[in-house]
Order: sequence, then C-alpha cells, then structure tokens
Amino acid sequence: MKQDYENVAMRALSAAAPIRAVVLDFDGTLTDVEAIRDAYFATFVRELAAFLEKPVATVEERFVRAIGHIEVARECAAWCSADGVPMASASADPFLESGAAAQEICDGFAIPAGEARRVGLSLVFRRAFDAHPAPFRRDAHEVLTALVASHGAVDIVSNSDPSTISARLLSVDVPGVRVHGDARKIALADATLEPAALDALPSSTTLEGLARPIHLRRGAYHDALVRVMRTTGATASELLIAGDVFELDLALPSAMGAAIHLLTRTRTPRYERAAAAEHPRGGQSEDLSGILRRLAPS
Repeated sequence: MKQDYENVAMRALSAAAPIRAVVLDFDGTLTDVEAIRDAYFATFVRELAAFLEKPVATVEERFVRAIGHIEVARECAAWCSADGVPMASASADPFLESGAAAQEICDGFAIPAGEARRVGLSLVFRRAFDAHPAPFRRDAHEVLTALVASHGAVDIVSNSDPSTISARLLSVDVPGVRVHGDARKIALADATLEPAALDALPSSTTLEGLARPIHLRRGAYHDALVRVMRTTGATASELLIAGDVFELDLALPSAMGAAIHLLTRTRTPRYERAAAAEHPRGGQSEDLSGILRRLAPS
C-alpha cells in the first residue's frame, strides 16, 4: 500500500478518521518505569564503574552530579546518539536520563567517543535494564483486553528485544497482542519499506518551548509502522499511537497523520504535554485507561 502522508494528514484534519488499529509503546507505556528508577540507577552505576574501571563511590558521586544537571535543565537537556545528535529529552525516563548522565561522566574521564565507548555503555545499560524489569501498569491487562476486543488485535512497537517483550506478556495473558521489537526509535536512518513516503516528510520539526529540532527521519521506526499498516490494512490516519515519550514515540506518527496519545508522568517535559494538547488528534493521560476513554463512543 503506497503511502501519501501529506494527503492522509489533510483528510484526517478535515474529518475524524476512524481508528482501525492501536499501536502501543512498551517500556514506560505498558510498564511503570518510575517504580524501578532507584534500583535501576544503583545497578547502572555499579556496571558503569566496572566499565570505566573506577571506584563505585567515585562514579556514584559523578552520576548524582550529572543527574542534578539534567534536573536543572529538564526542559532542554537532551539524550544524544553516539554521533552527538539530540534524539530525545534526557529527563523523559530513567533509561534516557542514565544514558545522558553516563555520557557526561565519560567526557569527564576523557573517555574517547567511538565504538568502544558506545558498545561499553550499551552493555552497561543492558545489564542494568535486564536486572530490573519494570512492573506492568495496574490497568495494563484491562486495557489490552479491551483493545483486542474492540479492534481484534493490538500492536506493540518498541525498541526492546521482541522475545523479551513476548516473554513478559505471558504474565498478562492477553491473546491478540502482536510484538514488533528492535524499532530503533532513537536512531536516524533511511526507511527500507515505503522509503518515498518517509522522504516526503520534513527531516525535522519544532515544538514550542524547545529550541532544538526534533528529528523525524527514524527509518527503522517508520518500517515498523508500515508493517503494522500492512498487517491491519489501516492507513496512517487510521492509527492511534500511544507512548510515553513524545519525541521518540509520537513525533514521527504525528507527521504521518496518525492520532496520538501521550502517557504522562511527573518528569514529562512541558513542551511534550503542550504538543499532545495542541495536536488536532492528540490526547494525554497519566493512566493507560485514558486510551479507552478517548476511544469510547461519545
């Protein structure tokens, strides 16, 4: 199905498009990442100290200082890719926050940027992440069950490993949930599926209250969404995408013409809340059940 996002978006604005498919992020959207924040940070610091071959107490002191810098600059601090491109708010969740802090610490120890540092920090993150699986939100089972009942299935598109997500979903036990992992929402890349459609979008966009641009050319994420559209038969305007980080989960779908829903928490930047509130097909809520409320017949 060839996509024309500009025309799709215009049609969506002129008439409320039906929602034929619901796409959810996983970490932070279906799970409560704040519940494991302190334990995850503690393990992350120990793993980072081992990678840097520095005393844990020294790394912990620098980590606390770096987290403080992010908190002070919460509305503008950015998590950057290995090549220095800002890709997300550094304060959006514990994983992005720890990653940004680790970059500051590595710079402080004069660890050269490059493949060794990238691989080492990726391993630090993976070990801490795997050690502390975030619990599901209290309403996750209810919401997944309702979405499968109303739409026949629900799709999860996540950066995480698909086998890990599938294993974790066994505890929720809701048939009809499809998993698309390794979406690499944090990476700039060309699309391999429907590349002309992504090429037709602007490479970046801006949000009021944020000085830097938000990059849209996230080709692997685009590919995952195209797979969802091919599986469901839905167009971009017939998708509802829900996520907890606007820049990673919702900016690209928004440009494609999809409806969006932001799951908020205390650390959600004001500019992300404003972007969801001002979006013509946007919504937001602190709980996952907010998705059901917006889909309920009026």
